[in-house]
Amino acid sequence: MPSAPADGRHSVRVRMAPSPTGPLHIGTARTSLYNYLFARHLGGTYVLRVEDTDAARGSDEFERDIIDNLHWLGINWSRRSWLICLPTSTRLGCWSIGRPI
Repeated sequence: MPSAPADGRHSVRVRMAPSPTGPLHIGTARTSLYNYLFARHLGGTYVLRVEDTDAARGSDEFERDIIDNLHWLGINWSRRSWLICLPTSTRLGCWSIGRPI
């Protein structure tokens, strides 16, 4: 497996983007673990991006469940952001915001 460049200019950056519409799914947990370990091995960055694209089914409780269970698995992120979407009738679309960890 290749190692990270010494100058750090081209380090790997991976992300996981769960939607908080239910508890953490086993497939999301597995992919998160693979991405986290890959980034860690190469000295890269793992980003958790919560995608709130389905406000009707999403909830803060499911978001907390996902975050708590990823922490339980030992997965920590370098950065956390949210993708917030308004209903298409507003024609404002989606935007990404970063929040402190």
